[in-house]
Amino acid sequence: MKIVIILIPFLIILLAFWCSQFLRLMRMNTEDFQSKEDKAIWAVSMILLNVLGAVLFWISLKPKRVELLQLNEDIYENAKQKFPDNVREIDLALKLPSDKRHDFERWCGKKSESVLLGYYKQSPADVDPSWFGVLLAVLTAKQLETENS
Repeated sequence: MKIVIILIPFLIILLAFWCSQFLRLMRMNTEDFQSKEDKAIWAVSMILLNVLGAVLFWISLKPKRVELLQLNEDIYENAKQKFPDNVREIDLALKLPSDKRHDFERWCGKKSESVLLGYYKQSPADVDPSWFGVLLAVLTAKQLETENS
C-alpha cells in the first residue's frame, strides 16, 4: 500500500511531463525541424516510447532558428529607435521565451500593416507590455520591408 501512495504521484508527474512535451511538439510547425518528416517521427516516437520519447525530445531539441532570432533582435533595435517612448515594452518583448515571442511574431506577421497600426493606436494599457513590444517590432519590420521594396 505504501508503494501505491508513492507511485501514484510519480506517475501523475510523468504523465504531466509527457503531455507537456507532446503538446509542445504539436504546437511546433514542420518548418521548425530540419526535415519535413521530423515532426511525424517525433510524434510516433513519443507515442511508442512514452516517457522515454518525451525525455529524448526534451533533451535533443535545440532552440529553433537562431539566425532568425538574431535578425529579430536587429529589428527590435530598429523598433527602439523608431518608437523611443516604448523602449521598455520592446525590452520586455526580448525577454519573452523565444517560442512565445516567435508565435506572436508569426501571428502579427499575418496581419496587414494597417491592422497593426490600428492595434498600435489602441491604448497599450489594454495589452501586455511584452506583447506590445513584439507588435512594435513586427510593425517596424513590415515598414522596413515596404521601404526596401
